[in-house]
Amino acid sequence: MFCSKCGSQIQDTSKFCPSCGQEVGQAIFKSAPSPKPTTQSSRTKDSPMARVVMIFIPTFLVILVLNQMFFGGCFKGYCLAAAFPQVMVMSALLTWVLFSLTKDES
Repeated sequence: MFCSKCGSQIQDTSKFCPSCGQEVGQAIFKSAPSPKPTTQSSRTKDSPMARVVMIFIPTFLVILVLNQMFFGGCFKGYCLAAAFPQVMVMSALLTWVLFSLTKDES
């Protein structure tokens, strides 16, 4: 059984709730109390790091594909490995610019 005052689980033979002291009797119901529905305002906002990752990954992929298409069209492993450092730098810079532009004004 569950206490109707605090929602704690109590034994069937108890006379008082061990958590809040409510007297057992009509103050008890047989099922657990229903959880409160979550609203949009109760959710936490995305962290800045999550936003950076969500900007960086697509930026990196787009720059990598464009880089490979314009400079030889080679998508083999050794070509991608050679392009990785410059694509990483360009993606990091573009991510920083996009993150700065989309930052919440708080």
